[in-house]
Amino acid sequence: MGVIFNEDPNHFVYTRAQAGVTELSEKDLTDFIDGYSKTNIMDFLICVNASLPHFRTKKIESVCDKYRAWEKSGKLCGRENDPIIKSSRLLCETLEKGIDIHNIWIERLRKNGIKAWISIRMNDIHNAGDADAFLPSGFSASHPEYRRAGYRTPSGYYEYALDYTFPQVREYYLAVISEALDAFDADGIELDFMREIYCFGAGREYAGVAIMTEFIESAVRLVREKEKERGHKINIGVRLPDSPEKALRLGFDVVGWIDRGYFDLITVSPRWSSSDSDMPIDFWKRLVLGKNIRLAAGLEVLLDAYNRRGRKYLFCTAEVTLGMACAYTSLGADDIYLFNYMDNIDPDDLMTKPLFSKENYRNFLCTVGDEEKQISSSRRHVLTYNDVSAIGFAARRPLPMSVSGGFSAVRIPTGKIPKEKNVTLVIGAECGDDFSGDSLTVYANARKCEFVGKVGTPECAYDDMRYFAYSMENDGNIPFVTVAEFSSAGESIRLHWAEIDIK
Repeated sequence: MGVIFNEDPNHFVYTRAQAGVTELSEKDLTDFIDGYSKTNIMDFLICVNASLPHFRTKKIESVCDKYRAWEKSGKLCGRENDPIIKSSRLLCETLEKGIDIHNIWIERLRKNGIKAWISIRMNDIHNAGDADAFLPSGFSASHPEYRRAGYRTPSGYYEYALDYTFPQVREYYLAVISEALDAFDADGIELDFMREIYCFGAGREYAGVAIMTEFIESAVRLVREKEKERGHKINIGVRLPDSPEKALRLGFDVVGWIDRGYFDLITVSPRWSSSDSDMPIDFWKRLVLGKNIRLAAGLEVLLDAYNRRGRKYLFCTAEVTLGMACAYTSLGADDIYLFNYMDNIDPDDLMTKPLFSKENYRNFLCTVGDEEKQISSSRRHVLTYNDVSAIGFAARRPLPMSVSGGFSAVRIPTGKIPKEKNVTLVIGAECGDDFSGDSLTVYANARKCEFVGKVGTPECAYDDMRYFAYSMENDGNIPFVTVAEFSSAGESIRLHWAEIDIK
């Protein structure tokens, strides 16, 4: 097993432009890739588009085309210091000098023994509702009738996504795939439908199943034709939501695609709001058994127990990500897929994201994809939620949870726990000042947990509640998934946070 790493389309130029870099050399590009060598990363996915391709194209509009058009028309005046404009300028000027960023990366990755993929975002809608924004493609901006809610005024972010019911939308994304295959001789191509998974308007999802399958068949044909031209296999991957049933409700017949052998890699993933601690990887594993398909568990860098109002962005620590990685490896994942775990060169930002300091970051990347190190490391298993829903299929959100008389329960996957480890269940509760914690009865896997005491706020957790710890008996046989039960003999309390710590 190993790590599959996703580098997003503008992270590199955006962060460098924000740091004051005005010119990039080939050495800057190779040094960046060398920073990932000799880690657990086995596959490096270079995302080459958002709404617009971030490479030089021949038939469709690219970031560079739009930047030069805006420059010529005067639309850049007064916006020169906008971070998106600055990064687009740096990208454009670098490519126009003949420094082909992505192909240089591909060559360097192969030299370092890492498989180089390109990743295509299949429905990116950053700023799609802003008529004056730079990021949306001209195709998207000029065809509001192709949106999921093109028949009325959009009432939410995802309603600006393009609707694959329209053949013009499918033709556009096939053109993006074709241009990328022509531009890059990569080891694989990923179709990333988690930007965005909402590809059919309300009421069109059922008919969309056949439409999307036909589109996938067309995309696979493009790849197979390019394989013959390149003279080597090009792996095909897809990134999808946590549940096969949910995917089907959204128009994606992943079970049928598995049977037809379209994909070499399937990544199961949340969208963005939080890493998901309880994706049914064990169920997916049964679907791909004997199919020669790698199954990856996709982890996001953000962390949230549930979508709180007025939320503060919390970022996973190494221990939190290791916890999820270990759980999913034990449940059958072949690889761990990291999304939005790109490097961070902003010293101010590192104050709240210690994982990304240079030493911590490298140590993390040398541990998170190694099963033995996952198991032996200190780790935290934080209960989170899933941020993707379908009509008639609600997203999983176990917290917050009211606890009074009777018992309420949650699932927390942990993976393998060695017998010598200390195991503690920590909860964050909204309760009165008189609540001591020992009036809460707690069971884990049908065994009573002993109250340890009040503890401080865990790192990257909500800071507006009280936390209590309970010891879990560890005889070396704790199951890969723990079920914790709670009952309060006194006042009713509300649980907002739950995690299992292994040290």
